[in-house]
Amino acid sequence: MKASSSEDVSQGTALVVPTSPSFLARDGFSRRHKTRAVRGSMGDWAGKTRTSPFPFLFPITRNFSTRTSLLGEPRGSRYDVQMAQRPRFVLALLPLLLVALLCGCKPRPKSSTVVVHLLRDLRSIYGSELDRRILDFQGSNPRVSSGAPIVIESETGDYKDMLSRISPSTDNIDLIILDSADDAGSNATLQLALPQATNICAGLKACPVTVPAIIPQQVSGNEREAAQKFLAFLQKAPAS
Repeated sequence: MKASSSEDVSQGTALVVPTSPSFLARDGFSRRHKTRAVRGSMGDWAGKTRTSPFPFLFPITRNFSTRTSLLGEPRGSRYDVQMAQRPRFVLALLPLLLVALLCGCKPRPKSSTVVVHLLRDLRSIYGSELDRRILDFQGSNPRVSSGAPIVIESETGDYKDMLSRISPSTDNIDLIILDSADDAGSNATLQLALPQATNICAGLKACPVTVPAIIPQQVSGNEREAAQKFLAFLQKAPAS
């Protein structure tokens, strides 16, 4: 069978297409499709071996020198190009995945504790009951609206002396619990605040005796909210 061939084109390998009548009859090529030089399926990549840089994702090794492109079959070259471009697509996605993971693993900032400084008589006849109520309150995991936990701290010192030093500028006391209303008689600031005092006798099992609790006017923010939550708790009778 005779065959004609053209010289190699500028790049790639030359493919000889037979033009015998039997070949034309069998494959359906017209006579104008005489000898044609066809480049390699991948142009400059012909004769090279490509290995995927991500074998765990695309375990593909392809030798382009063994790939022979037939006339009328361009799909093979497109497949090779797509497979070569996939690693580039994965490389472009990796930074985005890393950023998403880092943002998701970022720890949330912890809320600082809100401390309520309580002035009370540690030797009061209601002292032991108030201690139990403080423990019950702390056991309920109290928090202000911002989510910060509340801690009640009793101030130590002489009760009468601490009461006498209360003034509108006092900033280290958030809540005052008196043994009785008479304890406010020696301090003008407490006398002015006494009408707005909260009676917590129910929480201390002291009723009908009045047990005044005062939040100083200068207390504000989270400290005031925490003191109000504690007072609301003390207004309820403890579970028997």
